[in-house]
Order: sequence, then structure tokens, then C-alpha cells
Amino acid sequence: MSQSQIVQARINKEIKEEASAVLANFGLSISDIIRVVLTRVANEKTIPAALFTSTPETLHAIYEVETNKTHSASSLEEMFQELNNDGE
Repeated sequence: MSQSQIVQARINKEIKEEASAVLANFGLSISDIIRVVLTRVANEKTIPAALFTSTPETLHAIYEVETNKTHSASSLEEMFQELNNDGE
């Protein structure tokens, strides 16, 4: 992977604080969400439509997928078994 670069942006203090609080509820930081969005823009060569239509839960799920923080099952049966066991 290439060397990391710093990205800076100016934004209203209240917006930054409110956004930080919302993102924190999903285990994300402002840096995390910027990485997700810029990575998608670079890969897709467009602004992600999900950015304009997604709920915070959807954005968090996208982040988890793009950062390989998801779980996979080897079969549909295993997936349902694990989903059913989550509630116990």
C-alpha cells in the first residue's frame, strides 16, 4: 500500500461536533468516513449514490464491508444458525 497522505477540510464547528457524535454511535470517526467516501470515489470514478440515499446504518454497513469487518459463513445453513444464535 502506498504512503498515507493527510487531508484537511474546513467545516463549521457545530457540524463537525454533531457529525462526530453521530459517527461515534456507529464506531466510526471522521477520518473513517472520509476514507470510505474517497476510496469509493476513486474506485467508482463517481460520487457514490448511496451517499445521498443511505441511512447511517447503511453507511456503517458499507464501511464494514469495505474494511473487511464482516463475517462470512460457508453455507446458507451455517449463516442461519449463526443468525439464530446471535439472539441468545
